[in-house]
Amino acid sequence: AALDFAGGMAAPVKEPKPPFTFLREDMSGTQPKVFVRDANQANWNVKFGLEVRPESFCWRVVRACGYFAEPNFFVASGKFERFQSMQRKDPSIHADGSFTSGRFQYRDPNLTFLEDKNWRWDGPPYAGTKELSGLKILIMLFSNWDNKDARVGAGGGPNTAIFQLKKPGGS
Repeated sequence: AALDFAGGMAAPVKEPKPPFTFLREDMSGTQPKVFVRDANQANWNVKFGLEVRPESFCWRVVRACGYFAEPNFFVASGKFERFQSMQRKDPSIHADGSFTSGRFQYRDPNLTFLEDKNWRWDGPPYAGTKELSGLKILIMLFSNWDNKDARVGAGGGPNTAIFQLKKPGGS
């Protein structure tokens, strides 16, 4: 009852607040994405395409079940200041920087994505654990078949990332 599924789910960040300043295009993955900074000086990865609405909801359920998930917020429309043309086009993004239907994923400055480090669904340390079984149930519940692991080569790459969390006194 204490969880607010419509809000930030106790995430360490407030919802994205305009104005949004365009930083650069993100060429990772298969969907058009950009990096921006909002009025609160928070950094966001903004994604466009069919996945933005479900991603903006599903992370809340995943987090409520005790798993790590980066906060995602759906922003129906807005405008990127200092927008520059992108290599990957999407009808949601216009030449003047205005956009519709964006998924804003928070980029926590205390989290570092470890390049070339990820895990496998069929290997240690998670194989056979109840935690992995629970994650598989969530994936099936949300019909998310985009579960590439460390066995995947080029062409989108794996999405079983490992992050390093900086804390006072260590990481």
